[in-house]
Amino acid sequence: ETAQTIKETISFAKSLDLDVALFNIAIPYPGTKMYQEIKENGKFLINDWSEFYHTSGKMVYALKGMAKPDEVEMMYRKAYQQFYFRPGYIIKMAFKLIARGKLSPILKGAQRIIYSQIQKVSS
Repeated sequence: ETAQTIKETISFAKSLDLDVALFNIAIPYPGTKMYQEIKENGKFLINDWSEFYHTSGKMVYALKGMAKPDEVEMMYRKAYQQFYFRPGYIIKMAFKLIARGKLSPILKGAQRIIYSQIQKVSS
């Protein structure tokens, strides 16, 4: 993808009435056409096979005509931030959790996490 097509994908996901959106960076697994294309016309950026998984958030290759690897990684993080931290989305999900009686346990859990982090910083 290019930087422009990534932006269009994020905008499209935000335009839908979704509760969940998943974004991934394509991974060229060995034996796939994508892997062969990169092997022939691109460059692998890492050699550690433990880094080759679709939820790593890391670009493991570069290919001419595509967005730069650091730009793809930044846009990957931005996609999640822009989708899940929209005020309308947060309000919609809060109402759904309230209707299901699940907001209180989530808030208590968040409070415990925040309190434990404050305790770590204080000590």
